[in-house]
Amino acid sequence: MQLAAFQRVYFRIFMLFLAIFILVFLPFIFLITTQFSRYAVEEMDRNAHNKVTDIRDNMEYVLEKLKGYAISMYEDQNIQNWLLGDRSDELLAVAAMKTQNNFMYNEPFISRTYIINSLTHSVIDSQLGRSSFDDFEDQPILDKVMLNDEMYLSFFNHIVDDTEYLAMIVPASPNKKDYGHLVLLIDKPKVTNYLFGPIREQSTDISVFNTDGQRIFGSASIELDAAIDQRFRSNRDNKIEMKFQGDRYYINRTVSDMYEWNVYYANNYGYITQRIQDFKEKLLIFSFISLGLIAILFFVSSRRSLGSFSQLAEKIRERYDTDLNDNNRRITSILASSEMKLIDRGLEAIFANVEQLNSSVRDHRELVRSEHLSQWIFQGNLNQKSRHYLSQETRLLKESYLYLSVIRIDSYLAFCDQYDFNSRKLLKYAIRNISEEVLHQRGIAAESLDLGSDHLVLLIGSEEQDIGALLPLLDNIREYISANIKIEVSIAVSNANSSQNDLRILYQHIYELTMLKFLSGENHIFMENEYEEFVQSLPATELSSQELIQLIQNGQAEQAIDKLRQQMKVLAGCSYEDCKLNIIHLIYELTKAFNKRDAIKEFNGIHKVLDRFSTLAQLQGWLEDVIRKIIAEITIPKAKTRQEKVVHEIHEYVHMHLQDPQLSVERVAEHLSFSISYLRQVHREVTGMTMSDYILNEKITLVKKLLASTDLTMYEIMERSGFLTKSHFFAAFKKMTGLTPKQYRESQLSDNGDLKQA
Repeated sequence: MQLAAFQRVYFRIFMLFLAIFILVFLPFIFLITTQFSRYAVEEMDRNAHNKVTDIRDNMEYVLEKLKGYAISMYEDQNIQNWLLGDRSDELLAVAAMKTQNNFMYNEPFISRTYIINSLTHSVIDSQLGRSSFDDFEDQPILDKVMLNDEMYLSFFNHIVDDTEYLAMIVPASPNKKDYGHLVLLIDKPKVTNYLFGPIREQSTDISVFNTDGQRIFGSASIELDAAIDQRFRSNRDNKIEMKFQGDRYYINRTVSDMYEWNVYYANNYGYITQRIQDFKEKLLIFSFISLGLIAILFFVSSRRSLGSFSQLAEKIRERYDTDLNDNNRRITSILASSEMKLIDRGLEAIFANVEQLNSSVRDHRELVRSEHLSQWIFQGNLNQKSRHYLSQETRLLKESYLYLSVIRIDSYLAFCDQYDFNSRKLLKYAIRNISEEVLHQRGIAAESLDLGSDHLVLLIGSEEQDIGALLPLLDNIREYISANIKIEVSIAVSNANSSQNDLRILYQHIYELTMLKFLSGENHIFMENEYEEFVQSLPATELSSQELIQLIQNGQAEQAIDKLRQQMKVLAGCSYEDCKLNIIHLIYELTKAFNKRDAIKEFNGIHKVLDRFSTLAQLQGWLEDVIRKIIAEITIPKAKTRQEKVVHEIHEYVHMHLQDPQLSVERVAEHLSFSISYLRQVHREVTGMTMSDYILNEKITLVKKLLASTDLTMYEIMERSGFLTKSHFFAAFKKMTGLTPKQYRESQLSDNGDLKQA
């Protein structure tokens, strides 16, 4: 007697699975499609608002840049000489035309320019050359220049030879019209493409209108743009819906306060809704197809996997068929027991196979060598698997001693400005090849790593404990890099270490060591003990650069000058070498903190600055003047920008995580979902200080507070302020304050005691 189909185990399991799958899968599909539609509409609206704001900001930036460029061109001496000089002097006209062409070559948005001499009634056209007013082909612009004073330094539409331009007339004041004029004809398609980018979506339309209803820029239909502008003129909202030629549009608007222009960003809801609906239908179709395929596959798999179980159950049933009537309950118990055991055995086999598969994948999955080395650097120590892998792939672990070297690219911001991302990667790859080739030729094991910043790490294995033999090779690497790829680098190297040592802390220390090139002005291979020697060489009367920088950043001019004078009085009693060392450190800190300020451009090298002055008083006067200029730049009122909001968020996160030893620029960027390079640039532009210096300054401020107001031990203070090692804690504190933590606490206790006695 055979079992019916619905009594077979694989069929019952299949039906149970299918029922559960349908009950769970179908509501989930409908839920995800609904949520997707809602999210798509909300995301589109949010993107449209951000896009129209970005377009407005970019437009204002570009047009203001063109204004400044036009004023610079107009005020050029050669052009002014032609406007005011002798009309018979042809050399003046030639010089003016040459200057005109030079300016246009450097600004691709300017398509054509006119230099109009009101005294001689002549014009220099950048395309046609010099002509008189009567022969000049663009008479309408002459009428605007001579009759309409309101057009100066304003942008307006102007047509020449059936081509529409965005025009502007200089000078800014109508009272200067007797001196001549400069007219810029700006290429609208280029500016439009730059501001809006390539518009590939049929659902998007972007346009800009002035207060007179004229379309300044537009990406699509003129009729649609005109209808949008007309609708907003009767509506004060920044978001509206409207219908045009049977389509429904949702428009975001923003107003340029600088030009009083309206910027519109329109989305065709009908087109987008249709695309969303098409996607939902496709998702449902594919979901049902997937459900059918899964059901078929599961049925086949169940039948194949559990068929033997059914055959076994059938055999058991046939075996006990004769005793079925008398021992029905006992046989049923046996059948059920056998089924459970077989199912248990099958599940155990499946779990064992899955675990074996996962274990096999984990054991045999090979990571690239650079990933192992990167993890070694970032984690500090090698795990057993990485050590086993690297012992087979490289000779580093087979050597007795391990050296860690950092190759840092000097002037990295200029390097990034000069080369794009791919070019930088290629140049870094070339540096790696040079480094490894020089060492490999001498039979030295070496592996280089590009960690994606301004430096590369070079791991060197050697049988020699004396670093002296390695220094000439590193110096050759620096010279080869400079000679072959024209990049100046700073190189620092550690002492001999074991592969068992923690490389993470060592890497951070060696990276900081490369900064000594800027401090000392020397250009050699820096060794591990030089940084400690440099810090220890600073006298106890070191300039309080951080306190001075804080006063400057707060705009406290008189307090900053007084602070500088107090320190100069102290330095006057020091030896020349100590005085010079402290001045170098002060100028370096000012350069780091305010390198975006115009006043800092005067520095142009620390040693060159010091060579300009013969006495300390002269240097003090110059520094006071620089401080006043910096404060004058800082205290210029300006509107709060998006960058300042980002910096505020950075500062909030840093203050909340000062005790975290893993606090870093990378950690802040990950929390705020910005790129590391963007946060560094924004923070430096807004505050004049790098993020790393800001984090260190805040930690030192916290240490000072704990030293002065608590009885915590040095180790407890080090932990609460987020320092990883005691050496880094003491070195950083002495560098910032000129005192060790213990000396600082004693000085605070002494000052408090004097106050109590008084």
